Amino acid sequence: MKELREKLHKSIDEYGMTDERTVAISQELDKLVCEAQRLIIKERLGYLEAIEIAKEKLLSDRVGAHKSVNSDSKEINDSITEN
Repeated sequence: MKELREKLHKSIDEYGMTDERTVAISQELDKLVCEAQRLIIKERLGYLEAIEIAKEKLLSDRVGAHKSVNSDSKEINDSITEN
């Protein structure tokens, strides 16, 4: 989380608060914090453990979303080349 927070501050300094790159980093940090808080409350995990598990979950979600986008792109490309 510390690395992501530092990345956010650097992006704010470089691009400003409303730049899409800054907003994307901010949203990623928000997801991490919310997931960690959920784990602390619902699963009664400690702070550090919750952060680690939240990071792993968000990373796997990101990889899954990337695979889905690639699959959709392949289907679109295949349908274009068929016609």
